[in-house]
Parts: sequence; C-alpha cells; structure tokens
Amino acid sequence: MRHVLLRIGDWIFVTRPLILLPAASFYLLGSRGARLRVWAPALPDAFAWGLVSLLALSAAAYLVNLVHDEDADRLNDKGHYITRGIFSRRTVVALALAALSVAAWTFRRCVPPQHLPLAGVLALGCAYSLPPLRLVARPGFDLAANALGYGGLSFVAGWTAISADTAAAWIAAVPWMLVVAATFLHTTILDAEGDRAAGKTTFTVRWGVPASSRLAALACVAAAAWLAWANPSDTHDPIARRVVLVAMVACAVADLRVRRGVRRGDMRTVVRTSEALVQGMTALVVVAASVTYPGFLAVALVAALLARVYYRARFGISYPGPSAPGDATAATAPPRR
Repeated sequence: MRHVLLRIGDWIFVTRPLILLPAASFYLLGSRGARLRVWAPALPDAFAWGLVSLLALSAAAYLVNLVHDEDADRLNDKGHYITRGIFSRRTVVALALAALSVAAWTFRRCVPPQHLPLAGVLALGCAYSLPPLRLVARPGFDLAANALGYGGLSFVAGWTAISADTAAAWIAAVPWMLVVAATFLHTTILDAEGDRAAGKTTFTVRWGVPASSRLAALACVAAAAWLAWANPSDTHDPIARRVVLVAMVACAVADLRVRRGVRRGDMRTVVRTSEALVQGMTALVVVAASVTYPGFLAVALVAALLARVYYRARFGISYPGPSAPGDATAATAPPRR
C-alpha cells in the first residue's frame, strides 16, 4: 500500500505543485487589483479558465526545465525524478506535452486580453530552459525572466480576467516583480555550488553571494519606493504595501546574516538564511492572495502538508520547511521554473 501511495505521489509531485502556488498567488493578486479598480462583484468564467491555463503552462515549463537541468539538479541534489530514475526523460516530456494540451484547451476559453500574457508565459518558459536562449544560464536574464514570469505575466493574466486595462495592470505589477526578483536571487544562492560545478552560470555564480543578497534587499527597497512615489492612486492596493514592507525588512535582515556568514566562511548559515527567506516570501504571497480568496489558503496548507509527508517518505527530506538534521538536501520552495 505504501508503494502505491508513493507512486501516486510521484505523478502528482513531479509537477512541483508547491512551485505553482506562487504563480497562482500572483494571478489572484492581479485579479484582486482589477476588482479594486473596476466593480466586479462576481468572477467571470475567464477567471477560472485563465488560472487553469496558467498553472498548466507553468507545470509544463517546470517539466521542461527538469529535463534540461539534469546535471545541475544532480549536483544540487534536487529535481530527483530524473536524477534518481523515478521517471525517464521521455515520460517527463510526455507529461509536459499533456500539460500543454490542457493549457491550449483552457486558453481558448479565456477572454482576449488574457491571451497575450498567457502566451508570454509559454514563450518565456521555453526561452528559460531551451537552447539557444536558455535564459536560466544567462546571468541577469535568469533574474529578469523569473520576475517577469511570476510577478509580471501571472499578475497581468489575473488582472485581465477582470479588466482589459493592461497598462494599469503592468503598473500595479512592478512591486510584485521586484519582490519575485529578490526571492529568486536567494534561490540562486542556494544552488550556487552545484550550478558552478555543472557549468551553469547563474546570477550568483557570476557575481557572487554577497552581490546577490545585497541586490535582493535593494529590489525590495525599489518596490517600496515605487509604491510610495511612482504608483498612481488608481492602481493602489494596500496589500502590496504591507507585503513589500515585510519583504524589505526580511531581505535586509537576510542580507546582514548572509554577508556575515560569507565573511566567517559559515556557508551553513548562508544556506539556512536564504532557505528561510525563500520559503518565508513564498508563504507571504500565498497569505496575501488569501486575503481576498480565503479558500486558496486552505488549498495551500493541504498541499504543503501532503508535500511534507511525501518528501519525507520518498526522499528523506523536510520539504517545505527548514531542513532537518540529516536531510539529504536543503529543501526549498523557490519561485523559479
């Protein structure tokens, strides 16, 4: 019975449902922003179709990344499904094609303003992992791709389910993109050694841990500045202000701890700090989205609980949450494809 349950878990968690939570969160935050600006007492059908399409596209992008990042994943002890022989590359590619089929079917039921951001998610997902662009291994472009994909395109897809004003959507998305950028930088810190050994040049591999940590803090300062001085009143969302404030403080504290750890040669502190920052920021945006859509928090909590049980049983690691002594790896929940 245990083997059967684990095998069912394999087919579910190979798509990394916890990685999909940030994408769903930003989609919900985008729709919330539009509803604050445009009276929309009831959600249109396009809201649900767009969300399913976004999640299917994101799952496909992750599965493609799983195939093309096999060497780095092996060295970082992550992406276990191919590296440990649980699934073949052919099976993972078939799952990606199935996810794309779901995305195509639901895409047709979305409203026209959603088509462009959703198509952007597909294009960016391909450019991120596939040659010749392979943005995941291009320092700076990897950062921009994650910020644009999660905080930008996902947010705008949710907004345009309610309102066709894409200009206002992009203005409102800026602070969320900066928060995603800050979080992503800490994921590259976590994977720096394995990425370097695999010949994968990420932002942290190119410019180092202190630079990544400091830029993460500055990104949140820029997000706060945008909200304080540049963001028009008609795209104002008080939730964004609160999230950015918390993120700014968290990234500043993390930067101090990371830089101190680097100076002392204490990379365990560096890893634990970045790990806590990534998971904390992920939880923060999930909670922010749940303010308007309370049911989403219940879904996220159930997913996190099931993931915790599954990853402990299958791989012997604590995921999500702080790595326990003896874990095979420092498990994280980064918003990256």
